[in-house]
Amino acid sequence: MTFDPTPFTDSVELGLVDAAHDVKHVRNDTIKMATMMTDGGLVFWHDYGGKGTLRPLANYLEGLARRCSLFRIPETSLAWAYASDLKRAVLQARAA
Repeated sequence: MTFDPTPFTDSVELGLVDAAHDVKHVRNDTIKMATMMTDGGLVFWHDYGGKGTLRPLANYLEGLARRCSLFRIPETSLAWAYASDLKRAVLQARAA
């Protein structure tokens, strides 16, 4: 939660968010990942589509998908997005 992503701004091409299985950490890590991503990169999330205790994570990502294209890899718990879309979505959320 205290990691500072600014030294890595626009330097990551492939990112994976596999946070602490709660929305607070997934949101935190998603925002920080968006900061670090290059515009041409891809971001993946683990534990998407879960039920029970993981359902809030899917709800968060589905809310994010209203602001950017989010794709699920069939028969897995992985979702992904283009970094440029994610960065725009995060900026929109911060402005709202």
